[in-house]
Amino acid sequence: MKNVLVIGNGFDIAHGLYTKYIDFYNFCNAIKRVIDDKREIAIREDIKEKLLKSEFMKSTANIILTKTH
Repeated sequence: MKNVLVIGNGFDIAHGLYTKYIDFYNFCNAIKRVIDDKREIAIREDIKEKLLKSEFMKSTANIILTKTH
């Protein structure tokens, strides 16, 4: 099976393909949002991990444990 690419005459749009410039722009924005969301999640996970390992958290946990016992 061979692929045929016809451009410039509306053939692609007439067949329901999303090949307008705005479609490409929207696709790029969607990809950017996914990347930004993943980056934000990774940063939050990194901060959470560092906080859990921090001396402040260990000290706070010790204070809470000694006050409850």
